[in-house]
Amino acid sequence: MDFLAADGHKWLLSVEGCGVFYASRRVMESLEPFWLGWMSVERPGDYLDYEKEALAGARRFEEGSLNMLGIHALDASVGLILEVGPAQIERLVMD
Repeated sequence: MDFLAADGHKWLLSVEGCGVFYASRRVMESLEPFWLGWMSVERPGDYLDYEKEALAGARRFEEGSLNMLGIHALDASVGLILEVGPAQIERLVMD
C-alpha cells in the first residue's frame, strides 16, 4: 500500500478538520507539496526569503500551526476504538 487517508469525523468518531495521511517511503519523495508554510521550510523566520525550499521528508507537507484540539480529539477517539476493539465494533455494527 502506498497511500492511506482518513478523515477523523464520522467512523473515527472525532471532530471535523483533522485526519490522518500515510505515504510509503517508496513514493513519498516523489510527492511535491502544493503549498509551503512556515513549518515546511528550512528557515521559517526568514520572511524576506521568497525562494524558500521545502524541507526533506514528510515535514515539507506541514503548512502551518497544528490543529491541537483536533489532534487531541482524534487521539482520544482512536484510543476508544482500540480499547473497545475493531472486531467488537464490527460485530455490533453488523448486528
